[in-house]
Amino acid sequence: MKRFKKETNSYAVVFTPAEEGGYTATVPALPGCISEGDSFEEAKKNITEAIELYTEVAETFQPAFADFIIAPVTV
Repeated sequence: MKRFKKETNSYAVVFTPAEEGGYTATVPALPGCISEGDSFEEAKKNITEAIELYTEVAETFQPAFADFIIAPVTV
């Protein structure tokens, strides 16, 4: 039985300390992709799951996301 390797991508994530404690995590490259956690580690775990779900849904609606290109630029 063949096993397929899951495609991996890297995203920049902004972790912002929350006033009530913990962190809020946002992904600038994925509008509306946001999560939070009571600790940095929890926020990182939660945003990873949010990115996976976001990209899964984006693949389903690929034509709606074809209006723009996201590409790394080195300066």
